[in-house]
Amino acid sequence: MRLWAVAVWLIVWQLGAMALGQEILLVSPVSVLLRLLELIPHWDFWSAILFSFWRITLGFLLACLAGTALGVLSSRFGPVRDLAAPLMGVIKSIPVASFIIICLIWMSSARLSIFISFLMVLPIIYSNVLQSIHSVDRQMLEAVKVFRLSWPKRVLYLWLPQLKPYLLSACGVSLGISWKAGIAAEII
Repeated sequence: MRLWAVAVWLIVWQLGAMALGQEILLVSPVSVLLRLLELIPHWDFWSAILFSFWRITLGFLLACLAGTALGVLSSRFGPVRDLAAPLMGVIKSIPVASFIIICLIWMSSARLSIFISFLMVLPIIYSNVLQSIHSVDRQMLEAVKVFRLSWPKRVLYLWLPQLKPYLLSACGVSLGISWKAGIAAEII
């Protein structure tokens, strides 16, 4: 990230806040910084941040595990893929705020950010894992059979290198989405 680009956006933000002239609608970056400096020494501030961090991270990690497992199962078993496809489509198409409101009826607010983060990340991880498995080079699969590699060696030398770029891309995209959704759940 370039420092000059950050500075430009901070200036735009400050000018926008000054032009609007209403802190309740658009607070200035200077006011944000001053308030942050006031909050830093208070334990309540840090405990709230750590608590949110823990819940959102937990939702993200659970979705990574579940999405990977479901993607692997879907690649092996057609009925699992057929059952998962409509569910993933529904999750992708419904706005996060709608899920948050519906989930508030079903569960306590303490678990909401975990579940919402999980729900938003799951289809991204699932589809990337499934795509990585389907795009494996068929000649590599034949070589694995010819050389009779053990299952652990197949995972290490074929599947993990195949999965790595897809999973890293999915995690990069879904991490931001997880935080946005988790923070929205915490606010609502």
